[in-house]
Amino acid sequence: MSHADLPGACDAIDAALGVSPPALMQLMRTRRSIRSYTDEPVSHDDLKTLLQAAVYAPSGHNDQAWQFIVIRGREKLLGLANAVTGFMESLLTQLANPAGRDALAKLLPPTMVKHLEEMMPSFRLIVESQHAGADIIFRGAPALIAIHTPRGLGTGTEDAHYAAGNIMLVAHAMGLGTCLIGFLVGPARHSPQIAATIGIPPENEIGTALVVGHPKHRYRRIVPRRQPPVKWV
Repeated sequence: MSHADLPGACDAIDAALGVSPPALMQLMRTRRSIRSYTDEPVSHDDLKTLLQAAVYAPSGHNDQAWQFIVIRGREKLLGLANAVTGFMESLLTQLANPAGRDALAKLLPPTMVKHLEEMMPSFRLIVESQHAGADIIFRGAPALIAIHTPRGLGTGTEDAHYAAGNIMLVAHAMGLGTCLIGFLVGPARHSPQIAATIGIPPENEIGTALVVGHPKHRYRRIVPRRQPPVKWV
């Protein structure tokens, strides 16, 4: 097939907008997980731009099966944070009780139960902080993007993270900040009520979620990273 045979809906590539490898590398190196935001909301147009970037991520078998839910406004996010806090309180009660741990062991793999036990101090900190009025789940961000895919999709979780990666890079280029919210994903996968609060239908499951907002602080230095262990063959 030649370029002339491609559908007319395909946009032409603007060579003048090409990104140099050093510029792209700096964008990637300066992206940070932002955990402190101003009160300024993210505009509808900016959120649409981020979602447009998301769908250009790779996906398994080119399924492009991701779906997005955008939650805007602190009151809505506070309600969701309270639901997550309640889930964590219930989980802490179960883990602190031998009968509760036995019940979890019948539902979850042993490695998952062990992981939950190791996370108990973090869960307690989150519960105490949320009750004290500090939002350490959504970090005071004005918007959240949840990415979900059909259950049983072989690469659903991976696809969701690829899409989130595009969102994070383009948001950074736009002067916005993002942060993946792992403390939402587990509760949304194991609590139908929380999934419904987000707006995820029963036939789908959450892949990942991230907050978006205007960073309260700007960074002027690039933080170092550990060198990756590499085996050259």
